[in-house]
Amino acid sequence: MYGVKEIGKYNVDYKGDIWDGKIKYEMIGIQEFTGDTPVGKEKILYFLTGKDCVIPGFRTEEEIERFLKYRNHTKLRVRKQIVVEKI
Repeated sequence: MYGVKEIGKYNVDYKGDIWDGKIKYEMIGIQEFTGDTPVGKEKILYFLTGKDCVIPGFRTEEEIERFLKYRNHTKLRVRKQIVVEKI
């Protein structure tokens, strides 16, 4: 899953894998736009890959904005979760 996705006012750039020693991360850049003009600098986040980890799908602006609170170059782990509810 490499390349750029345009989601509302954001571009999400799947930049590929990066390694910290033996630990693998997916590097993702997020850039806000007004029309064709970038707003501020691109934010780079590193998502841990591997067992029980997922890379966010980033389907809406709201999903992207949940991650913009983190500082540039933050390493993150997003875990899979199973929710069981009685209905």
